[in-house]
Amino acid sequence: MGGKLLLQLFSPIRSRVIDRLIKINEDYMASRDSMEIRTLLQKSVILQHVDDLGVAIRIKHLGATAVTSVTLTSATNLVLIDADGTTTSTFSADTTIGAVVDTVNAAANWEAIILDAKRTDASASCILPNSAITASTYDGELYYDCLADISGLDSIAVRLTYSRHTPSVQPVANSHRVRLNEVVYNLTLGGGADTNALKIYEIDGSTETEIHRSTPTTGSETTLWSNRCLYNDNGVTAKDGNSLLVQITDGTSVTGALQVLGNLE
Repeated sequence: MGGKLLLQLFSPIRSRVIDRLIKINEDYMASRDSMEIRTLLQKSVILQHVDDLGVAIRIKHLGATAVTSVTLTSATNLVLIDADGTTTSTFSADTTIGAVVDTVNAAANWEAIILDAKRTDASASCILPNSAITASTYDGELYYDCLADISGLDSIAVRLTYSRHTPSVQPVANSHRVRLNEVVYNLTLGGGADTNALKIYEIDGSTETEIHRSTPTTGSETTLWSNRCLYNDNGVTAKDGNSLLVQITDGTSVTGALQVLGNLE
């Protein structure tokens, strides 16, 4: 009788334990399946930028109204004109690239993102061309690209991101991530190799967090294997939805090429 009573008392507990174990197993299998699918669908990429060819700001016109012009005057302003009106970012007020992008995104018919630059980089004399910008096609979409002036910035940067499209075009990035595997550069640094001037940032929205710094070399091709100096044998992996930015600066001048190799998952 006592045994039957104990069995009756513990049966609900045993049932809940079994249910919990089943749920844990289901979650584990779903997580493993998700990781396997992500691995199967990952894409390897190589991004390389040379003097003044990195895209600091990518701008897209929205809607059906006609675009009159997009004009960048170095050290002065960026002016966007369409049939509905004019949007102007004045660099004396919008002193950083981040502030310029915020002004563009506040306009009704325009949107912009930062690519191969930091939000805190100065806007005056640091973005090109010093002229009207002609729309160009990237991956089937029309954009107006403001290029990074490395002689003004005294730096060169490459962003590893799941998508280089603006928000209205890019796929949902929150379920995707990027992994940096290798950095290769051949730069002439006018002031010599400044201490800790090679930096890697993880970028979450408008937050830029430095995750690595080291001293670059100058005058010869150099390879930085991320798994030699950073977190694990699989390179540097950003959190889902985040991007990674590699930037090399100098107190005097920077010329040459910077390349990153990574995976989009």
